[in-house]
Amino acid sequence: MAREFEELLKTDIRFEVLYPSDLGLVCFRLRSTNDANNLLVKRINERKKIYLIQTSVDASVVLRFAVCAKSTEVADIHFAFEEITEVATEVMRLM
Repeated sequence: MAREFEELLKTDIRFEVLYPSDLGLVCFRLRSTNDANNLLVKRINERKKIYLIQTSVDASVVLRFAVCAKSTEVADIHFAFEEITEVATEVMRLM
């Protein structure tokens, strides 16, 4: 499922996948500023439809999407991707 999410991210030029997905974790970011990435994760988490975590690698904000539940289905992955891209559109308008 993580690889499915990674492949979806690769279809949107606004995102970059930083490392190959491993053990259900996908590390990615907007091809934008740290402020934009911080705002993206903040707004996504405020909406409470999905939850993202973030970290910093080499002074860059990195978003992390974890697929952990055995019950996760492809539809769930597509839902999360749609949520992220919708909020990313809002954030990029502000930046």
